[in-house]
Amino acid sequence: MSNPGLDHKKRQLLGFLEFCRFGKLNLPMLGMSFFLLAIASLFEGFSFGLLVPFLKQAAGIGSYEGWRNVPVLGNILTSFHFEKVVNRIDILLIAIVMAVIIRQATSYVSQVLYYKTTLSYEAELRIKGYRQILTYGCSYFDAVRKGEIHNTLMRFTTEVADLMRTSFNLLRGVFFGIVYIATLVAISPGLCLTVVVVSPFFYWGTQGIFQRIHSLYTNMLNSEQMTHSQSMDVFSNIKLVKAVTRENNESESFEANERLRARHGIRAYTLYLLLTPLQEILLTLGIAVIIGLSFHFYANQNPSFFVKLIVSFLIFRRALQVVNAFISELPQAIRRIPFARELRKLLNPAEKSIALCGNRMLSKISKGIEYEKVSMNYLKGEIVLNNVSFFIPAGSFTAIVGASGAGKTTLVELLPRFYEYQSGDILIDDISIHDYDLASLRNVIGFVSQDTLVLNDTIRNNILYAHPTATDKEIADAAQKAYVFDFADRLGAGLDTIIGDKGVKLSGGELQRLAIARVILRKPEIIILDEATSSLDSVSEQLIQKALAELTASRTTIAVAHRLSTIQHADQIIVFECGKIAEIGTSQDLIAKHGAFYQYWNAQNIQS
Repeated sequence: MSNPGLDHKKRQLLGFLEFCRFGKLNLPMLGMSFFLLAIASLFEGFSFGLLVPFLKQAAGIGSYEGWRNVPVLGNILTSFHFEKVVNRIDILLIAIVMAVIIRQATSYVSQVLYYKTTLSYEAELRIKGYRQILTYGCSYFDAVRKGEIHNTLMRFTTEVADLMRTSFNLLRGVFFGIVYIATLVAISPGLCLTVVVVSPFFYWGTQGIFQRIHSLYTNMLNSEQMTHSQSMDVFSNIKLVKAVTRENNESESFEANERLRARHGIRAYTLYLLLTPLQEILLTLGIAVIIGLSFHFYANQNPSFFVKLIVSFLIFRRALQVVNAFISELPQAIRRIPFARELRKLLNPAEKSIALCGNRMLSKISKGIEYEKVSMNYLKGEIVLNNVSFFIPAGSFTAIVGASGAGKTTLVELLPRFYEYQSGDILIDDISIHDYDLASLRNVIGFVSQDTLVLNDTIRNNILYAHPTATDKEIADAAQKAYVFDFADRLGAGLDTIIGDKGVKLSGGELQRLAIARVILRKPEIIILDEATSSLDSVSEQLIQKALAELTASRTTIAVAHRLSTIQHADQIIVFECGKIAEIGTSQDLIAKHGAFYQYWNAQNIQS
């Protein structure tokens, strides 16, 4: 039977390795950094080890033979007649200085390589993460807050890179700790045993605090995420907040989340600050115990004991600095672990509705588009489309009408594969849309919706976004055909006018003309109009209709329409009710049938 604890740690290790692979961590450079770090730690121990013969020679106590007891290294030194070196104080002094220089040089280069590796990893992780998130399906973005995605990608990648840098400092402490222990063994096994016996009490005295800090930092992160997402939602919908006078409610909610985050942060940092005095007390007690036990058990064994004790004390004090740094870094590493967990969750492609695609290229429509028994549901048990079948000949104009919630928008959004249907198929020229390369499929489709999507940039760059390599003449032609110059020339800077966040400087009709110009520049084979004129005044609608006539000429067009007068000349009209096709035909045929379309037609005539 498997051990759940071991299985969890194994999953964490595999997840960490997958994280490293995803960000293209430079393993050769990382390995060189660790190798130089090991060299630095060895020369640290070597410089301390040389202090014993140096001090013995300086005090006139005699020669030192302890180096012969060091495994492997002792045999190597013997073959080089190291005994001649340890009896010369000048050579020992030079060797100590050289060991310190080599140690500092290798440590410096090791840190430079590691930081270069982690900074490159951070950039690569963010770039690949951004690229992967763009492959996620629209249903994923519908279910999450956009502020959380942005915060997790941008901030958490920095935290993960900082976690790796912190891990390097922790590993540095481990390397040097091993060397210090090995050096103490070579100098005096008894003194080393005393240090090893006392040291675990230091760890046990701080372990509970570390666990509590990790828990508090996790709670603080959750509160911070909630606060960030809430503020993004409020700022993105500021007019709604003001229109329904929710400023006080939003402020109170923000205050509650922020104060909760602050409480967790204060508690975590209070415990973190407690570590410093606690470790000083424990270390002082440890030194006192070590010195006391050393004098009690070993003082009478050898006259050179005091030399060994002095060097051991220096090593122990240096080790304390490493331990202090280790303890300071460990809470930071613990604090950053939740960030890594959340980032890994974001970058895990599972359940992100990624659209798989084929390798067929699509550039022109010759036969048409066919929906074959297509069924679709967003949520389990809620059917949006039910066994829908119809055919759209190439070059024809097809209108989709029906009540709100009938499934019209869903129907057209399946064609560019913004969402995936559960059964049936959609064919273009008798080939399933799943067999086409996704980019080539979407390149032949132009989309104009009721809610125009624009960038906080110039009019020119918003048009150019659909076709980045277009010439100025092509941009001007598209703007002319969509009647963009009619309003752009009034804005002072013309096409170089910045339209503001969500196009706040333009009216609804002007935004629609901008969207149409973008599609004209793209020159698609298929045009999808999703209630493009439903919320416009009559003057704006007339301009939009003229622009749409220019856009849809000789192109396969699918129009989701609310105003029936705009689609009365369509080649075919498909009437939807409750996710099913109620009837299909021309406007004259459907009016003559006195069915669902006839009822919609009469209702709009009465209203007008």
